[in-house]
Amino acid sequence: ANTRQFANTHEHSGDTTDLINSYWRTCIIDGILVHVTIEVISDIPGSYAVGLNDAHLKGGDLYMFIYSITSRSSFDYVCECPRRVYEWKETDSLPMMIVGNHCDKDKDRQVLATESRAFANETGCGSCEVSEHDVSSLDLALADLVRSKWAFDKKRRER
Repeated sequence: ANTRQFANTHEHSGDTTDLINSYWRTCIIDGILVHVTIEVISDIPGSYAVGLNDAHLKGGDLYMFIYSITSRSSFDYVCECPRRVYEWKETDSLPMMIVGNHCDKDKDRQVLATESRAFANETGCGSCEVSEHDVSSLDLALADLVRSKWAFDKKRRER
């Protein structure tokens, strides 16, 4: 639901039965107009076991992996993603973020925020929690991820 809200005013390809949907997002971050293509690998509730297509991992510039704080299995699945991206990209550093969704459902929480942050730190990713009912929290997560991409690119240019 939050992905659809996030991109609700933007063009999208695919339908709700597709495993891969693309969204085009235009936003202003730190006064800069940014165009982002977001590919959602699995947009079907409860489908975290769907295999992540490695070909899609190879083409990305930045990555946001979203799990539900109310689903241990979704977090366990997301924990495999950074390693796979690093392997495919043959690097040990990329702009990535681990995002816990449903932070408003704390009573049903199966994944602690501290656990997610520890995993993110371990793998060189950013981390945050968002609520599907507050699309601005996802906007802030995207802005943080884009800023990390800018910092990553600046570091590469300085080498």
